[in-house]
Amino acid sequence: MKIILIASAFALSGATAAQALDCADFIRKHGEASRGQFQCGFNQYNDAVIQQARACAGQLGEARIKSNLMAGMKRFDASEKRIGHKAACQKVLKDYPTFVRQ
Repeated sequence: MKIILIASAFALSGATAAQALDCADFIRKHGEASRGQFQCGFNQYNDAVIQQARACAGQLGEARIKSNLMAGMKRFDASEKRIGHKAACQKVLKDYPTFVRQ
């Protein structure tokens, strides 16, 4: 089942979408949600999120993309250590319902 997008920023495309949001923050969220997807075994990840991340890549550049992506991944890891694996997985589902699903 495809994930339905709620955020209006996703309705935009290309550079316009990248300009409509804070790309650094978006990439951190993408990093946290994607880490959660793999660590928690979720099997649905929104293709539009991946496309938006690609649009942001042109705006931020490789080094900033990598550092923000890693910051998001580390955020998941820290949450997992603090509240436990199962709770961290549930937090990702709650915090990023338009990004990832079980």
